Amino acid sequence: MTKKTTAKERREARLWDEIRSLYDKLLYWYYEQESPGEARPFAVKLERLLKKVSAHHETILGEECWSLIYELKGNYRRAIKYRENEIRLIEVLQELARGKPNGQAILRRYDYSDLCDRMELLAMLYHRAGDLDEAVSVLQECEALCLRHKLAFDAQDVLQGYMAEKDERAAEARREAQKAKRKQPAAGQRLKRPRAKARR
Repeated sequence: MTKKTTAKERREARLWDEIRSLYDKLLYWYYEQESPGEARPFAVKLERLLKKVSAHHETILGEECWSLIYELKGNYRRAIKYRENEIRLIEVLQELARGKPNGQAILRRYDYSDLCDRMELLAMLYHRAGDLDEAVSVLQECEALCLRHKLAFDAQDVLQGYMAEKDERAAEARREAQKAKRKQPAAGQRLKRPRAKARR
């Protein structure tokens, strides 16, 4: 016997359908068309709906939406927070699905390739936030995950670019340190006092 849904459940289901629709439009304008101005009205509507059904940040789709909203706002630290929680929730779901009769159906929806995609997005957020070390670390973890599960690692070029950028920053820091060292007086050398101007 099928369990009858309550009015509240039907209302929430309609809200989630609307959230998915708004999310797709937000993705289209922000990522595909690279038009933040066109994406912003959809983000405003999406945020309003999320406050009704995902205010406690306990759903995978909700956290994905929150992360994108704050990425559009330029608040990368908040976007990182929600993207990390989304990844955590996916990992929890995968752990729960293992060994269950319907586990494969769940894993098809959120499999390891989906997890890798989210990690790549997280790395890009860290890069935008100026945390290059963490961006590299997340991509290396993603690469290892792909290797374990025999998946293609699609962010190899991005990782190599970040590594090159990291090497360049390290080289620049060494050059600046050498400049500062050359400006310092040698050991035992006395600093010259400026000559006083003669008074008339």
